[in-house]
Amino acid sequence: MNLENDVREMLSQVMEDSEVDFSKIGADDNLYELGFGSFNAINFVVLAEENYGIEMDDTDLILLNYDTVNNIVTLLRKYVTA
Repeated sequence: MNLENDVREMLSQVMEDSEVDFSKIGADDNLYELGFGSFNAINFVVLAEENYGIEMDDTDLILLNYDTVNNIVTLLRKYVTA
């Protein structure tokens, strides 16, 4: 399992109308500057919970956790084991 690739794929799914190629952005590029918003973050959390069979803690549902691919990967490592 490659968590970074999984995150990029899930970002593509929740932002399917976006022209951004999430496979090519930098791991520290600001997702909010690329059009990712709070609605997308909620959809991302739902998708991640479904894909991994996890339930994320409410304290992890702050937008700053979802501003870069690296931050999302770091957060998901708390819940997902390789």
